[in-house]
Amino acid sequence: MASRWGVDLACPHCGLRYQDLRTGDTFATIKAEMKQGGASDPSTWRYRRRNGVLGYWHAKKLMWWDYHLGMCESAAIRAA
Repeated sequence: MASRWGVDLACPHCGLRYQDLRTGDTFATIKAEMKQGGASDPSTWRYRRRNGVLGYWHAKKLMWWDYHLGMCESAAIRAA
């Protein structure tokens, strides 16, 4: 079952809903991104099974959401 987190979130400035925000990534690209930066050193490896990849992807989407809110807010301030 897909997560219901963020279903009710919307940008107060442009109306974009959190669930409509797309990162443009796939499961494979996220998994590969997690492997970068120390592939030969086991101490830097991340847990890359399904839940680990989905959690990393969720964190990335949250970061993008915060960035979007900040950009919309600053654009609204400049327009005022």
